[in-house]
Amino acid sequence: MMNGSGRIIAIADIHGCSREFKALLQQISPDPANDTLIILGDVIDRGYDSEGVIRELIELKDVFRQKMIWLAGNHEDDLVQRNAQKHFFIHPPRDALSTYIRLFSELPLIYETEECVFVHAGFNGDPDDRQIILRDRSVLNGERIYQGKLYISGHSPFHKHSFTPLAQPLYIDETGQCHIVYDGMKLPEKGAIFIDTGCVYKNRLTAFIIAQDHTIQISFVKFIGI
Repeated sequence: MMNGSGRIIAIADIHGCSREFKALLQQISPDPANDTLIILGDVIDRGYDSEGVIRELIELKDVFRQKMIWLAGNHEDDLVQRNAQKHFFIHPPRDALSTYIRLFSELPLIYETEECVFVHAGFNGDPDDRQIILRDRSVLNGERIYQGKLYISGHSPFHKHSFTPLAQPLYIDETGQCHIVYDGMKLPEKGAIFIDTGCVYKNRLTAFIIAQDHTIQISFVKFIGI
């Protein structure tokens, strides 16, 4: 069964693109009373306004409370594990950076419903496999066949060795075949869906929406920039 009475909305790899994130939220109008909002990690780095995205998410969490799930990505994990800014193109005061590190260290790795599993990168059935959950690209790259319960992830804006970001989310079925995800598509039971469409690479920020009837809706905004 779906959680609650509304939609499940997943957004991946915002990467500091605060204007695009706000525009996407305005477009999809998530309802904190009914919808569940899931952020699939990598909200920081590479983009122009990581702090703005963090502030927006903290405000959303205050509104959505238990109906917003904010998952860890590998970029948040890097900041926590190494206590270093890496590609975090901001220079926050030390107390703010400490706050971010503490916040990121508390982010869960996985969120599961009866229909599917939400993670940042990959899944192999083990909810504690940090390397797979935070960094794996093997299913999208055709290096591994996944036949388990459907998982939804980000992390991989490129298909195999292409240098062009995904134009649409992709579904890799349990046989390893690749399919474009489209509006009205029935939510599969097995395989993996990848929803990172490379906004920070001047492409699109996508909202992957599961409606009450288990059909998929896709909304997106194009890169706006500073």
